[in-house]
Amino acid sequence: MPPPAPPGPVIAITGLRVLVVPASSGSAPSCAVGEQLLRPMAGTKWDLDFNTGAGGDYTYVCVERKAADSPISALLGFHTPSAAEPFGDCPANYAKVLGNSSAIGANDLNHGSLNQGAMFLCYQRGGAPIYNLAGLAGGGTAVSAAGCRLPGWEAITGPPAYPGVFNFDPAGVGLILCADRSAAAASAMRDLRDPPAHLA
Repeated sequence: MPPPAPPGPVIAITGLRVLVVPASSGSAPSCAVGEQLLRPMAGTKWDLDFNTGAGGDYTYVCVERKAADSPISALLGFHTPSAAEPFGDCPANYAKVLGNSSAIGANDLNHGSLNQGAMFLCYQRGGAPIYNLAGLAGGGTAVSAAGCRLPGWEAITGPPAYPGVFNFDPAGVGLILCADRSAAAASAMRDLRDPPAHLA
């Protein structure tokens, strides 16, 4: 019997989408066909919700990889001064990650939580691709966490006006996002065969 074929090349991340699940629905998060939920770093605990401990609706991020599409090369966290101002723009040459519907606020990672303002992910294409993206909960101290713990991984920062590691859940458990450009670190992300803890 011939040996199994070697695995194919790792495809970089080409798309991201915010998925909002109303807290009242009790529904499990379900990304579109061809997308996967953003996962936590291996060896860490996080239920995938960007509002963990901060109330509001459950918000997740779905990750897409398409070999024919241009990869995402940079990400920034961004928030407006208040939830009443959801139309603030990402920095120049960046675009907002969209939501799972066209409704106002569908791409707001705060979505009714105690976190300040409306919060978005901003992306850019055209540079070295990002192959993997994972969440690292920080117990309320994510912005002062010692990076993303693994060589080759980098923490997502805020815009130039607010430099430093961006905390995506400051009113909750604290959350940073870690990006990998090595194309060989999928094992650093936790398997997601089980549902998030609050839906288990």
